[in-house]
Amino acid sequence: MSKAVPPFSLISLIRAKLAGTWARIDSREFRAVSDQHERYGIPDSGYDSIPWDALNTRATSLTTASSNGGYLDQTDFQGYLAAMQPQTNLLPLGATMVPLDKNSTVTPYGLTALAPTWLHDELTAVAATVNTYGQKTFTRKTMLVAVPISLQLLKQSNAQEIVVGELVRAAGAELDKQGIMGTGLSGAPLGLLNIPQITSTSGATLAYSTLVTAMAAVATANAVVDASKLGFLTTPSVAGVLKQRYFSTANFPIWSGSIPAGTIDAMTAMSSTNVPTGSLLHGDFSRLLVAQWEDGLAIDMDPYTNFQQAYVTIRLCIAVDFVVASAASFQILTGVT
Repeated sequence: MSKAVPPFSLISLIRAKLAGTWARIDSREFRAVSDQHERYGIPDSGYDSIPWDALNTRATSLTTASSNGGYLDQTDFQGYLAAMQPQTNLLPLGATMVPLDKNSTVTPYGLTALAPTWLHDELTAVAATVNTYGQKTFTRKTMLVAVPISLQLLKQSNAQEIVVGELVRAAGAELDKQGIMGTGLSGAPLGLLNIPQITSTSGATLAYSTLVTAMAAVATANAVVDASKLGFLTTPSVAGVLKQRYFSTANFPIWSGSIPAGTIDAMTAMSSTNVPTGSLLHGDFSRLLVAQWEDGLAIDMDPYTNFQQAYVTIRLCIAVDFVVASAASFQILTGVT
């Protein structure tokens, strides 16, 4: 039988710091932060590195009781991006979350496919195929989310759920925005729509045949690794147009289902206001790699700036970056009408 324990509480951390009991009275939060700093060699500089489950609001079921009678915390790194998944479009579409160690910036991948051979007799040795590997390099980008919280709110019993919920919603929306249209400038990541290697064509007077051409281009390039992650991402306006536009040979709309989350040819189709006007993206979204670092979540607080209003400001720092494993896995349509 497993046992559920409460998640790391940001509110407990904030309350302890405001009360001056942080580091003086033992708590799950203090032990977790201390372990993070010791594990990654982080100096005590005001920023507290916090574990990935700090963005959870519900208790987590852990391992069964050990032979020593206790329950052990789960130690595998699941990542903080999972908490933001409901607030994004890229992650539900199938973007691959890549966990990295503190000092890691690369992940390997195969450059060439293995060439199988057939055993045609028992005397001829089969030649071994030498595979070649490359690596995708990430650049650690830091996203900041600052939220002022009233001292009155901190006294509420559901403060943890409210504050963490607001942080996750803000971070998830920004994560989606930059992953879609980030410029790679001013500290931001480079988003899908600004990667020059991805083929971009006109979507003017968009017909079903144009979508088929885009789908065929991705398939012909052998760029589909996970067919279940093939999908579409566009604006609500374009989704509305496609919902009223029909196949040429049957009276069925190109876009079926709701405008926020529908389907095109039984593939997931989602819309977001984070997509630029008139743009539509198709591809195998598992080929979009989203990096997260083991020590990539940190928090700081400022109890002074809004002192007169009885507010404390907390600032969450989140390390993240985007890399496309294969540009051929995507097609972009612009100027869709």
